[in-house]
Amino acid sequence: MRQVALFAAFVCSVGWVAPPPGRAQTPSPSRDSLLWAACMPVYIDEFKQQGSDEQKAPVMASMICQMVAGACPPELRGERCDKSIRLLSEKVEKSGLSLPYLAASAGRTDLIKKLIELKVNVNKPIKGGWTPLMIAAAEGHAETVSALTEAGADVNATNALGRTALMFASSYGFLAIVNDLLGHRADPNIVPRDSTGWTALIGAAHNGHMEVIRALLDHGADASIKDKQGKTALAWAEAQGKVELAQALRDSTAKK
Repeated sequence: MRQVALFAAFVCSVGWVAPPPGRAQTPSPSRDSLLWAACMPVYIDEFKQQGSDEQKAPVMASMICQMVAGACPPELRGERCDKSIRLLSEKVEKSGLSLPYLAASAGRTDLIKKLIELKVNVNKPIKGGWTPLMIAAAEGHAETVSALTEAGADVNATNALGRTALMFASSYGFLAIVNDLLGHRADPNIVPRDSTGWTALIGAAHNGHMEVIRALLDHGADASIKDKQGKTALAWAEAQGKVELAQALRDSTAKK
């Protein structure tokens, strides 16, 4: 009974986000998959901490998630939806994550824009120093990256290992994202504190991303920087037999 009372009390505390009677529904993957993914672990953990039965916790969480997600139409508009998103954002943040981070990771640009509109901090890092911009860049979500950079996201923020969004995008060869970040003054010469010491240029050279290398060089990337092994981007290109790429780096070095 105590478990039911706790659940009922909590439902009453968020009752204003519930959809009209008869309209509660399981969030659809196309519309609310992110809301579902974000709130399920948060509420399950919360109910476990309050001593709820482990088998009942997912059911209780499911009901609350449906109420939160049910308040939002597909286009994420309206006062009820705004309140729901704010509530969910607060709950997710208490869990050690953040709704902007989850949205960026999933490429949910619609939710990122809504969070920006609601003045939620979309720059705040989670544990490990990862920002929404970093995860969006690493996952290749160009539209989401654009929304974040336009909103003033710090393009030169570093995580706990000293890595930047530009390093991730360059290493994976996401040219559109690289250009976006460079266009917003991302520094291509930041050296991470990790075990590699790979700058954005070295990462791109190691993985053979020719167009990314050209973009980085055009924006002042220093080809003379060495990594923790004492290798430059050129050394990596030569070691892997990337002839055209190596020549581009030689030409860049010769011009300086």
